[in-house]
Amino acid sequence: MPEKIEELVRAALAAAQEAGDLPAFDLEDCGLERPADTSHGEWTSTCALKSAKLAHCAPKKIADAIAANMPQDASIAKVEVAGPGFINFYLNAAANNAVLAEARAKGMDVWMDSGMYTDWATYAGTATFDEQTIKDNSLRFGDMVAATGKYTGTRLNRELYELLRHKYPDESIICYSGEPYEIYEALQKPYAMMSTDAGAYAPGEGHPQIAGSYPRFLRKMVREKRLLGLEEAVYKCTLLPAQTYHIPGKGVLEPGYDADLVLFDRDAVRDNAKMPDKGEPDAPPDGIPYVIVNGVFAVDDGVFQNTRSGCVIRY
Repeated sequence: MPEKIEELVRAALAAAQEAGDLPAFDLEDCGLERPADTSHGEWTSTCALKSAKLAHCAPKKIADAIAANMPQDASIAKVEVAGPGFINFYLNAAANNAVLAEARAKGMDVWMDSGMYTDWATYAGTATFDEQTIKDNSLRFGDMVAATGKYTGTRLNRELYELLRHKYPDESIICYSGEPYEIYEALQKPYAMMSTDAGAYAPGEGHPQIAGSYPRFLRKMVREKRLLGLEEAVYKCTLLPAQTYHIPGKGVLEPGYDADLVLFDRDAVRDNAKMPDKGEPDAPPDGIPYVIVNGVFAVDDGVFQNTRSGCVIRY
């Protein structure tokens, strides 16, 4: 995406110069950054601020001219000029979903899944957190938080990044990124199903998605935003994935199927898990008093039973 935005900025500058809105000058750097405030979009360009001396123009005038001549692109929802000359870009999540829809329209048997968090996590020592990768993706240490180990819940700075990267490479780091509306839009698609990652975290550590994903899905998508009906939401959590992956014995309550059952209160179900810098990432949800796995209570009257009646599915 940074490459696409830079291409658009350079095309807009050329059009503005050709129209006489701006004098001729060469743009060396588009100055693409992630804005500190996500309400200012997913990307911002400081090219107008950097080019003011070359153009002998106020940065605001340069930014306004570039924004006014910005080519249309399906991946960009809107472009706005802010402050003294920042050019803010708001991305269109529908553009990404359109790729999948087009493939399905051509007859491809493709589906998608999504969790309820845009904030992702992986180990500190992986290539994902290589410094060049961080730079290439305009990530910032301040948007990262240690998810495991002695520094759990601590926001990263340069010093902590170096420590985790080189001394504690097996500890997990969460990176704050993305916008919730992207998830809401994706999960409304009829070919989209709910999912989550899982991991062997110590108590009080990890990503809230393990404890929070499904109650968050029901709270956000059904009760609060009313983007899905209850029956459709349950279908996306149960029968749809079972059908998509051809998993036998799962997805419906019928004779011959596994006795897996979740009883929840639609008016009370709520995720309580938080990011480790904001609360308990493994806090149990409200409104789910009973969970039965293979006919055995895993949660009874809201209390986890520590039973192990589940099994690895091989087929």
